[in-house]
Amino acid sequence: MRDGVYAYNGCGMAERALGREALLQEVYIRLKTEKGSFPYDRELGSLLRSLPEAPAGEWNGLALSYAQEALLPMADVHVLNAEPLPQGQPPASVEIELDVYGVQEKVRIDLT
Repeated sequence: MRDGVYAYNGCGMAERALGREALLQEVYIRLKTEKGSFPYDRELGSLLRSLPEAPAGEWNGLALSYAQEALLPMADVHVLNAEPLPQGQPPASVEIELDVYGVQEKVRIDLT
């Protein structure tokens, strides 16, 4: 999965992610999945989808907190920043800046 879309090889089969790409895939899954919705692990996922329901003044802090909580089991991934987008309106997405093995990455999670 790259940018939330499955990657396919030349034969149309899904490609297996390895190394750093596999780690980023797990990051995306943990952030995009609504916490409590996966029946085999109710702790998997994030509360990011509930962000638009919170008071506007709390969006930034909650986005950061929700992302950190979702990625806590991933020891090599640290959340540096989370920015709800668009600014000043109920967020439609969150851009999350990460440190993955000492390299900064950004992922965008749609809240719809």
